[in-house]
Amino acid sequence: MSAASDLTEAGLLIEGMHCQKCATKVDTAIRSVPGVHSCQVELTRHEAVVKFDPKQTNPRRLAEAVSKSGYPAKPATQSQ
Repeated sequence: MSAASDLTEAGLLIEGMHCQKCATKVDTAIRSVPGVHSCQVELTRHEAVVKFDPKQTNPRRLAEAVSKSGYPAKPATQSQ
């Protein structure tokens, strides 16, 4: 596991979440990506904030994992 100072934080915009079960599926999808340290899914805001090791993953890969679970997602900023 990486030191906390080596982690990057990114937001994801997520479509289609309507209930806590949806948010739990999104959380599970994000946490399945190697390098994820923590994740907080905000159901009412349709977003997630993820802390991860940038040597192992990036916001695009996180969004892909969520999209594959059935909830279209994209990085909150398109810089990566």
